[in-house]
Amino acid sequence: MRGFGFGGGFGDAQRGAPQRGGRDLLDEVVIDLKDAYFGKVHTVKFSSNVTCDKCHGNGTDDGKPAPLCSRCGGSGFVQTRQGFFVTESPCPECNGLGRKISKKCSECDGSGTQHKQRTLEVKIPAGIEDGARLRLAGQGEAGANGGPAGDFYLDVRVRPDKRFERSGADLIMRVDVPFAVLALGGEIEVETIDDKKLAVPSGTQVGEKLRVRGHGMPNPRRSGGFGDLYIDVAIKIPTKLTDKQKNLLNEFANQKSDKKGWF
Repeated sequence: MRGFGFGGGFGDAQRGAPQRGGRDLLDEVVIDLKDAYFGKVHTVKFSSNVTCDKCHGNGTDDGKPAPLCSRCGGSGFVQTRQGFFVTESPCPECNGLGRKISKKCSECDGSGTQHKQRTLEVKIPAGIEDGARLRLAGQGEAGANGGPAGDFYLDVRVRPDKRFERSGADLIMRVDVPFAVLALGGEIEVETIDDKKLAVPSGTQVGEKLRVRGHGMPNPRRSGGFGDLYIDVAIKIPTKLTDKQKNLLNEFANQKSDKKGWF
């Protein structure tokens, strides 16, 4: 789990006390192409600073906002003049909080935050592409002095698939088809991404690319839409033939046809 940047800046929303947004958090997950097709819920377990349950982020023993610091007036900073120059530094009286806590919270020791184990359920949408980043607003680290929490980001990587090449919402695969099926047509066992069987038209040629509409990836840019599946057709030649099969092939090869080509 990585933290980066700040979820917010400084402000005066809490009656002059400086607020500071919590850090954003970043994590990464690697999923299979099939997970990208159907979508999934990814569970993230990590630890980070959260708002203290007892003092509600105020850092006080009674859970109420502490009075403004009298030295810095609630700004959290004091100025020191040296000749023509003025320097600004955190107030030593309130340590830059802008509020003077007389009795600290026993749970967080006045910090207003606690370090705890957390679990997030991140919904990875169907059709997500490799390198996409998901954002969960307000699920980063807690801010200081009531400042906003940071955000949680999840970078999604899609593992390369042995069967399919992806091009946007379209999928491309290579299929070895028996030459008899190419000539006569028929159903073939093709393990599509959505586990369907496909029919090959008779007369399909080796090297031809078949287009199967709607059997690609979900297309998040089109509501309810899917890409297409393209099949590069290759021929599957048997390595061992029976005598009967050889005789049938010889008979076929000796037949004269007015058309060029096998099929």
